Amino acid sequence: MHAVSWDRVKAYQYEKTPGLKRAEELGLTRSYQIEMPVPETDLILSIYEVWYNKEHVYFFYSFERTKGSFAKHLKDREAPVLSFRAFLSDSTEDTDTAGNASYPLNWPSWEGARHQGKFHQRLAVAPFIEEDQVLVSRIEEIVLKQVLVQWGDHTYPLEDIRLPLHIDLTTGQNETVPLWHSE
Repeated sequence: MHAVSWDRVKAYQYEKTPGLKRAEELGLTRSYQIEMPVPETDLILSIYEVWYNKEHVYFFYSFERTKGSFAKHLKDREAPVLSFRAFLSDSTEDTDTAGNASYPLNWPSWEGARHQGKFHQRLAVAPFIEEDQVLVSRIEEIVLKQVLVQWGDHTYPLEDIRLPLHIDLTTGQNETVPLWHSE
């Protein structure tokens, strides 16, 4: 989808991520300005927003090319694809199967919003669960490890990415809003 404005990018994100708009209005998302060049390519990865809730942890990011555009690649469904495993910063696990693996949910990797030369996308991971199957509700930082960018037939590893969250879901208050209210 080619977005003519940032508002259109956000509308696309809201369509693909129910509750995101309300979460932003309530200050439940975290904003970042993290940019990482992808080695051996002309790509720059930017992570700019994270939303941690009881169902998913959403990571909003974009790719930008320093030379050329995405138009032909996206037409052929050859978008760069990000993947990673998310860990709590105090986790001692670091195996190939540890951490929470990223997944696209309802947003396939070749879909996204193009705006001002950037291709905007989203990934999710499962929220973190303690040993007694209780949701981890206080998180200071998430670390993305085994970060990979796949583009075409090539895969490019990136350094770990640290995302300070400083969230405490125990201080929140649940509010139920009827969706099909007739009044």
